[in-house]
Amino acid sequence: MSQTVIFQASEDTRMVADSVARFLGSRVPFEARQAMVDQGVDSHAENWAQLCEIGASLVLFKSEEGGHGGAGSDIGALFEVLGPTLTFEPLLSSLVAGKTLVGADGHGTVLQGLVEGSLRAGLAYEEANSFYDPAAVECRASRSANGWTLQGRKIAVPIGKSADHMVVSARCDTAGTPGISLFLLTRESVAAGMETRRAIDGGVVSTLNLEGVQVPAQALIGQAGLGLERLRHGLMYGTFAVCAEVVGLLQQASVLTLDYLRTRKQFGTTIGSAQVLQHRYVDMMIKVEEAISAVTNAAAALDRDDASAERAVSAAKASLTAIAVDVAQECIHMHGGIGLTRELPLAQMARRLVMTEHVFGDADFHLGRYAELGRPSIGRSQ
Repeated sequence: MSQTVIFQASEDTRMVADSVARFLGSRVPFEARQAMVDQGVDSHAENWAQLCEIGASLVLFKSEEGGHGGAGSDIGALFEVLGPTLTFEPLLSSLVAGKTLVGADGHGTVLQGLVEGSLRAGLAYEEANSFYDPAAVECRASRSANGWTLQGRKIAVPIGKSADHMVVSARCDTAGTPGISLFLLTRESVAAGMETRRAIDGGVVSTLNLEGVQVPAQALIGQAGLGLERLRHGLMYGTFAVCAEVVGLLQQASVLTLDYLRTRKQFGTTIGSAQVLQHRYVDMMIKVEEAISAVTNAAAALDRDDASAERAVSAAKASLTAIAVDVAQECIHMHGGIGLTRELPLAQMARRLVMTEHVFGDADFHLGRYAELGRPSIGRSQ
């Protein structure tokens, strides 16, 4: 049984995606990935450079943004194949950060670096009391003599010290600009207050302690107090990419589970001959098909680039969050105890599937967002 290609991307994008899958499969096999976890490495500079030389970063952005892709089908096709590789390379972080820079005066060089892959960046928007909501910002930005002073704490930033830049959200406390602003910070400005740790899937997440961090005036992205829609735009693309990654993981996990059911023998016969396991597998595959349907719908909405796009992406994320956890559990159940071992790729895929529940919002958050976006009039306060 082979994995089904669900995103009808261009031939160029498909070639890039296939090359990325082959490269990561040969250069960073499962054992090498586990060694990176043991060594505390979140991104390998040489591997990142090779991925970008293949064209992975270019696929994430539209031609007017400097890339060679950027459609929902392009992003989906790439992240669909990235999912089963369990890579730590920060394509997701660079996509989200890059989208917040599109059209912002003074940041074209950094955007170009992200598109070409010469730079890596992350987005720091979550806080202890935000519960995934990009509008719930307590981090403060105050005008200073030479620019801005940032005060606050950001959590769950999905990239470590390999980031060259960080896009940080903060609420302005200056009269006339009380809304949310975005700032582009350099690695040097956040390094002293950065704490990193391993997430349950082995990846690195960071906490940024911004205690009176001074940034120049040109660090501001766009207009002061008007950064929320720009932030939501980046998060929409990031959320969709996570959904595509989940679909790739679900398909690969189901393939591995079917192979196990066909080969594992107990009492002289394969365990897959048991009717109850056949029924459970079929039920699981129905959920996988539901996930594929939700993500392809989101990809089409993203390509239309209208008001329905964010709503479709939230619908997909809400659906996939529950499906990912259910399928991960079912795959482990059908494997038995071996399904929990660190040495089995399926176990690490299950960890990643569970982890994605909390990346850019869980089911409750996206169900609420879906309902909010469906109202006739939406008050999007800054």
